[in-house]
Amino acid sequence: MRAVPRRNLAIKRVCDLVLLLPILAIALPLFVLIWLGYRLSTLLFADDRGEIVRRVHRQAGGRAVPIHKFRVAKQVHLHARAHELDDERVEWLIRYLPARDQARLRRDHEHLLEDAGGEPTRVGRILKQVYLDELPQVFDVLLGHLSFVGPRPLPFSDPRTRPDPEGRITLDGETFDYGPRDLLPGGLTGLYQTNKNARALRDYATFRKEGVALDHQYYELLRDASPWQVVARDVWIVLQTLRIVAEHKGV
Repeated sequence: MRAVPRRNLAIKRVCDLVLLLPILAIALPLFVLIWLGYRLSTLLFADDRGEIVRRVHRQAGGRAVPIHKFRVAKQVHLHARAHELDDERVEWLIRYLPARDQARLRRDHEHLLEDAGGEPTRVGRILKQVYLDELPQVFDVLLGHLSFVGPRPLPFSDPRTRPDPEGRITLDGETFDYGPRDLLPGGLTGLYQTNKNARALRDYATFRKEGVALDHQYYELLRDASPWQVVARDVWIVLQTLRIVAEHKGV
């Protein structure tokens, strides 16, 4: 399995930093408005109180990466779910990670919990409908934890985070080569998200398997394309994502 050329990863990072300028100009006012909405909600409704931005660890690029989201679920739901994370469960979730990441997540295991399910906060319900709960991840791109484009970081409970030594995963009895995913930076969006539609909601199991092929397709692009082809494709994917969000089709 060939590594992605360093020049392509370098130009990809430069592209991220250039795209950040106009995207931050849009994101910062939205971030302030959402923060004020949360502050007002927590003043009026006691059950909405808790952290506004939540950090969660996911798997991307073969390691644990911290990403940030606006909290959607009520804090009481997250506290209740934290009891599921006994030592045995934590060890099972992190067993495929490098030793350094395992040590960090043993100390910070509550941030393995996904902010999903349970009753949402009043602001969180709105954010989920307009796909803005992941807006803080723009700052994860700035910090270098994510790229704008790449395979989405996965929860550690997802079977796609546990390939065998040859990089293969099994989904619904079918085996796929998913080793290339660990050679790519995690992304805020990607081919998987821009191809998602109502069919994905009806048959998510099939779409998830198709997503493995789309991630592999992006790996081949980064591996074989010129740096300028990488830039052109990343910009196209970002523009497609903005269009899908604006049309409320979801990513």
